Amino acid sequence: MTFASNTLIVTGSTTGLVSLWDVHDPTKPSALSTISRHTGTVAGLAVQQRGELLASAADDGTIRLTTIRDPARPVEITALQGGGPYDSAALAFSPDGGTLAAASVNTFVLWSVDVSAILGRLCTDSNTITEADWDRYLPGFEYDPPCA
Repeated sequence: MTFASNTLIVTGSTTGLVSLWDVHDPTKPSALSTISRHTGTVAGLAVQQRGELLASAADDGTIRLTTIRDPARPVEITALQGGGPYDSAALAFSPDGGTLAAASVNTFVLWSVDVSAILGRLCTDSNTITEADWDRYLPGFEYDPPCA
């Protein structure tokens, strides 16, 4: 599976790897990063039109959302599950980038993928980190809960 733009190519492998390549000079592609979060064959890839978010689907049943603002340092945001394994998948972002469509042999699912909304929902649905928990799990760091 491959996704390409003018200067970035994203490839997925049968071993679950997603690789990002710089192709400013097509005669000398340069590896930027590799993501190894899937445990099955990568069967679908999509990049938002703004080029900030990558979606990858695999036959392990997950769709992973990864920020690629810096393609050399991708950061996974979340894993979406539902719809079964994606052994053949078509992924597409809506024109505004806020919705992801995923289709497989017997499944069609829409997800809201607005990063700000996802993070806001996580904060709403999570308990506040107490100072005691902060000291226990993050000793030496000043208390600064992310959702306060």
